[in-house]
Amino acid sequence: MLRERLTSQPGLALHVKADASVEYARVIEVMDRAKTAGVAKMAMVTDPALKP
Repeated sequence: MLRERLTSQPGLALHVKADASVEYARVIEVMDRAKTAGVAKMAMVTDPALKP
């Protein structure tokens, strides 16, 4: 799906947002798969409201 989207939107950026219930390794796996699909721009999204 990402490869198809990149064909029509080559500058597409992926924003990854995960809560504390998601294992770090899973987030990295998703980012790695996106990179393999051709995504060049990625960012981690945080929620400042969740800071202690």
